[in-house]
Amino acid sequence: MDNIPNFVLYGEQGEEIFPDYLHIESIRARSLRHGWKFRPHRHHNLHQFFFIAKGGGRALIEELNHPLLNGLVIVMPPMAVHGFEFLPDTEGWVLTIPTPFLQRILEEEPQVLEYLSNIRIFQGDEETAGQFRGLFAAIETEHAASKAARGLFVRSMVTLLACSIFRACPPEEETRQEAANQKQVILRNFQTLVDEQFKARWPVARYADRLGITPTHLSRICRQVLHVPASELVTERSLLEARRLLIYTSLTIAEIAYDLGFSDPAHFSKFFREKTGKKPSEFRQTFTKRA
Repeated sequence: MDNIPNFVLYGEQGEEIFPDYLHIESIRARSLRHGWKFRPHRHHNLHQFFFIAKGGGRALIEELNHPLLNGLVIVMPPMAVHGFEFLPDTEGWVLTIPTPFLQRILEEEPQVLEYLSNIRIFQGDEETAGQFRGLFAAIETEHAASKAARGLFVRSMVTLLACSIFRACPPEEETRQEAANQKQVILRNFQTLVDEQFKARWPVARYADRLGITPTHLSRICRQVLHVPASELVTERSLLEARRLLIYTSLTIAEIAYDLGFSDPAHFSKFFREKTGKKPSEFRQTFTKRA
């Protein structure tokens, strides 16, 4: 099936094992091999950090376009759909880190790991941009060397980078407090389970059973924290994937319906129209015209 590509690195598919703690290279080095353009894709179990030092272009992240400005930092968590069109000779870096490695080095700072598990895009001032440029450059230099304690140095620099990003664009105090709240833990586990099982079209009761709570309690938590019922989160996840497949792939409406667990394409079309106000074909055509 013509699904959104899932790469180890861009253009490199398969269950390849990282030979090192991480991978870092200049935007120029990778872009020259791809004509400065990267079609929408995603990475399983990899975190990526981008820094634009000089140049520009645009990024398509999920369904939104973002200009690439000097000093821009982008945090790309696993499975986020993204693509780039860089201006020729753009300078900067892309740092790719396997999720287990990032989890290990941030195990004593779970709030930082939680923060980096969401898409973050921000532009620092001149001083902050200089700090990030120095960090990325230092990681690249050490990664290419064979010096004593190389692994410890790289691990320390990645820790410093993660904390610097967290401090440069920190979450609200309320969010940090809620991170330790039991309701937040249940909600995160529910969202993870939805990501894994939404194509199976489970009812809310089955999710609640897997979480060890009642459907009423699960829906109450969702309403208290997110102000929507639990069923709405399941619906939104299905709609997100439907939009991705309609925009980024050439799959037929029927193929998308079956891929999302619908037994009948007509049922999928009715579901999509009721939730978005448009038929799947109309949504695809609208986005194509806009692009």
